[in-house]
Amino acid sequence: MVEPHSIDDLFAPGTSYAEVEEYQGSEILFGILTLPQSPKEHLAAYIKLKGGYNGNNPDTMLAIFDALHDKEEGLSYGLKGVEKLNRNPKALLGLKHPGKLVEYMLITSEDISELSQLLGEFQGAMNHLKNKSHNFSYYDKGYSKLRLSLEELAQQVIVIGTGVANHIGHITFKSYINSLGEGEKAKKSNDEAFNRLCLLRDAYSNLALAAQILGSKQLVLDYMRLHEETGGSYEIKGISYETLNEYAFHKHGMDTASTGNIPKSMKYDMFSSPLNRIIFGLSFDDFFRLEHFKEVDDLAKEPKEETSVKVQPASDADFALFGINNKNNWEEASKKYRSLMKARYIAVFSSSSLHQNTGEVQRFNDAFGRIREFYKQKALQEQKSA
Repeated sequence: MVEPHSIDDLFAPGTSYAEVEEYQGSEILFGILTLPQSPKEHLAAYIKLKGGYNGNNPDTMLAIFDALHDKEEGLSYGLKGVEKLNRNPKALLGLKHPGKLVEYMLITSEDISELSQLLGEFQGAMNHLKNKSHNFSYYDKGYSKLRLSLEELAQQVIVIGTGVANHIGHITFKSYINSLGEGEKAKKSNDEAFNRLCLLRDAYSNLALAAQILGSKQLVLDYMRLHEETGGSYEIKGISYETLNEYAFHKHGMDTASTGNIPKSMKYDMFSSPLNRIIFGLSFDDFFRLEHFKEVDDLAKEPKEETSVKVQPASDADFALFGINNKNNWEEASKKYRSLMKARYIAVFSSSSLHQNTGEVQRFNDAFGRIREFYKQKALQEQKSA
């Protein structure tokens, strides 16, 4: 076999490349030359020798583009490959350098659903890498050719998501409601407006998750706000607890000077309600408001209940369950209860089984019911002796 001494000799008779071309064909040789481990100078030399790639394989065209992504002649092959594949966004996921083709689709697309599909493919791949540690087999089947890192995918999601948002234009849920027409004639335009709103909301959600991966907390908070403005919740699945807490802290005005009053709409008391068994409807915002906007009940003002059912007195074990004793005042006991119960409700809310940890919730609720009665009787006695 002839050993080449220069680029010009790479494809001379007797070389390994020449033998591949002779016995397997030019298409196979192009496939070899576009492999990541093959020097791109060899591919460029072969293209020059052949006067370009004249085949019809779109995958080969995209592979040539990826290998020569930083060279002018590479882009034309990428554009041809994308168009031959009917602009299928899945084709871009197998590339190491899809940026220019992503930009091409964003600029030339006239169909917002196409851009939404492009965003969905890259967002799905981003989630795949983020959750890869779970080793779900179905993930690997769909992304076996993926060559981008998690951070690179997140950067592309930012680019595409921004493109989708710019294409639609910012819409708030309020502006959407105000734009709705009446009657049968307005139905089509109303449906289109709703579809644009939903696509925009999804884009902001994906942008927030991508920004979190890239470590830009301020961007995450900005996208959470925009997601909420489009009728979504700031509680985007996958956003860290710390970021949710920071957003809620600002949303509810806790980083501004207090007026000393809690607006009625902000008060939350799920735990003392008979509905406190319905724990699966509690959101992060419910927990946040519950923790920060709960007034301590004045037990002395509660009406005395006429009942034939005797309440079991609180035991030392009941108090110990909350890390207190009967020497603590009612405010301390109530605060401790809310803090511990919040943790237990979150455990139930986050568990994979609907009934996991609910027994412990019931045990804490029952114990605090007895403790509450203890403080109620104590408050009534103090009121009588005053």
